[in-house]
Parts: sequence; structure tokens; C-alpha cells
Amino acid sequence: MIGFSSATGTRYSSKRRSAQARRGASGRQSSGRANGGGGLLVLSSSDMNRRDLFQLPAAAMAAVPAPASQTQRQGDAATEERSVFDAHQAETVAILVGLIIPATDTPGAREAGVDRYIDLLLRDGDAAVRRQFLEGVAWMDGHAMRLHGKAFARLTEAQQTEILRVLDAGTLEEAAAGARFFRQLKSLTSRIYYATEAGFRELNKGGRAPSTYGCHHAEHG
Repeated sequence: MIGFSSATGTRYSSKRRSAQARRGASGRQSSGRANGGGGLLVLSSSDMNRRDLFQLPAAAMAAVPAPASQTQRQGDAATEERSVFDAHQAETVAILVGLIIPATDTPGAREAGVDRYIDLLLRDGDAAVRRQFLEGVAWMDGHAMRLHGKAFARLTEAQQTEILRVLDAGTLEEAAAGARFFRQLKSLTSRIYYATEAGFRELNKGGRAPSTYGCHHAEHG
């Protein structure tokens, strides 16, 4: 299990402030990148230290490349062979990771290809975990259909964000399964993103020493 130092939480806060500044400068609100307090749908340090995080196979993480531009990424996605996701599942997961860690002045999770590496991890991982993840994606679509009559990927960004905001709060009893899936996806997105070149640059932006130290709390061993 990869450990995170407290610097990771600092970088999330920095990325949140960057997104807020960009919204202010443009005079418009990007609703898909904000929570109830105007910040991103991002993790706290406690989220990132959960024992129920997915385990990352070394071979999959070794394949994480430098970030590409959004145009290049879309071209790659059109030609690459997916291992687990079908086209609709791939689009849904790409949207989800993009809402969790959006692009600011640095690439976000979608631009860094996090959704593609989740696909690789599921291919190489446990069959039960793979099934659970795909059931979570299907739950998101079913929930979106119940609320808005459309699959999650077909909703507006504001509608998508509101669904994630409720799941993040964990206050809707009938959405407990979706809330668990979203917590796992947030943790997984963070771990993969900060293993990419884009995430590493974001984590260590400003000339700080690389923040690759593990967590030293005994309960997170």
C-alpha cells in the first residue's frame, strides 16, 4: 500500500484554490469542480489512508506515462484497446475521475489518463474487485436514471456534481452502496494520479523536495 505524506493534502488544497481562482478570473462557475463550500470533490488525508484501498499492481503503475494534451489523449483513447471497460463505462469513469481531480494550471486526473490505468489495474487485479467496481459504475448510471432519466455520462456537469456531492456527504441512506464506491474511487484516483508525472509535478510544485515519504502512523501500516 502506498503511503502519503501530509504534503498530499496540501497539494489538494492548492489545486482547489487554483480552480477557484480560475473560476473567479473567468467570471463563471464550473459547477462540476465545486462542492458545497466552493471547493473540489477531493480527498482528506484520512480518505487516502484507508485500509480498504485497492492494491496497485507494480506492472500497471510502471506503465503510467507522462501526461498528454487533452487532444492527444482523446486520439489515444480512440485507438487503444480497453481491457475491462466498454466504451460507455470508459466514458463514465473518465468523467468521474475528472470531477474528482480536475485540470487547473496543471493536468487533472482525466488528462493524466487515470481512467485508463484504472482499467489496467482491474484487468490485472482480483476478479471480485473488478466485478465490484463495474457494479459501482452501473450503480451510478442507475442512480442517475432514477433522478434524471439519463445515464450519468449524459447528465449536465451540474447534475453530475450534485450526485457526487450527496455521495461524498454520505447522508443518503439508500445511496450507501454508491457512497462506498465513490469513496473507493476517490482514493484510487488520488493514488494513481500522484504516481503519474502530472501528479508528481503537482505534488511537488514550487520547488519543494519530492513528497514520496510514507505515512508513519502505526494504524496505517
